[in-house]
Amino acid sequence: MLLEIEPDNHPSAAVARAAGFDLTDALPEVVEDKGRSYALLTWAHHRAVDAGRAPGSFRR
Repeated sequence: MLLEIEPDNHPSAAVARAAGFDLTDALPEVVEDKGRSYALLTWAHHRAVDAGRAPGSFRR
């Protein structure tokens, strides 16, 4: 499972960390929305990978 969080969004980064997400070494993704350009950092939760599921897969 992946999250994308702005670098200076410290509250969201703290919640992601507390939920078991780790910051990846991926380059920031630059996106544009409503005339604003900003970078997003990628966070990954490795429990899904450790459990033998593909990253980004979900149980229903």
